[in-house]
Amino acid sequence: MKGLLIKDIKLLGTQKTFFISICIFSLIMIIGNFDPSFIVGYLTFIFSLFVISTISYDDYNNGFSFLFTLPVTRETYVRSKFLLSLILGLTSCIFAIILSAGAVYITTQTLVTLDWVLSQSIACLVIFTLLSIMIPMQLKFGSEKSRIVMLVFYGGIFGIGAFITVMMGPENAQTLLKSILSTVSSMNQFIAIGSVLVVLLGILLSSYLISVKVMKNKQF
Repeated sequence: MKGLLIKDIKLLGTQKTFFISICIFSLIMIIGNFDPSFIVGYLTFIFSLFVISTISYDDYNNGFSFLFTLPVTRETYVRSKFLLSLILGLTSCIFAIILSAGAVYITTQTLVTLDWVLSQSIACLVIFTLLSIMIPMQLKFGSEKSRIVMLVFYGGIFGIGAFITVMMGPENAQTLLKSILSTVSSMNQFIAIGSVLVVLLGILLSSYLISVKVMKNKQF
């Protein structure tokens, strides 16, 4: 697995100009007083999305057929992708939070609170959830088909949300959403964080097991 991670990190190095440009663009947005939550989510998403790109590179020109002639199991391959996503996601999230906190201090001369840091971290949790969906789909359907499947999937989620809103009525749906958010915000911080982490770990574990099964059944 160490060799797979080194391969992907070296591949990341070939895209350093792109990632430096993204960081510069983020700095410009911070100077332009963009919402810090957007900056955190933007940077984390872009860096985490690189994991999907590495799968596309591995699949290109029957690359999997060659890769698995090496002493690499399919489960190890999947494990390396999830580990890479955690490394990139957490690193970029922490970097973005520090960057945003610095911008807040420079513009308002106030230090950020723990509540502020936790609120910014929500974007990272959402992105890890998206990656948990995208990785098994990418492994199962490949680059082209997975885009169509993802569009159908998110379209279905949007359709269900719209259907529930119509059935309940916009005002009732909004009231329900506010009550849920109010309940979450009134919870003890550590209980709320623990609950979210447990749910996230459950999603990641489920995604990992599905991805392993997909790779074991995949024909090259």
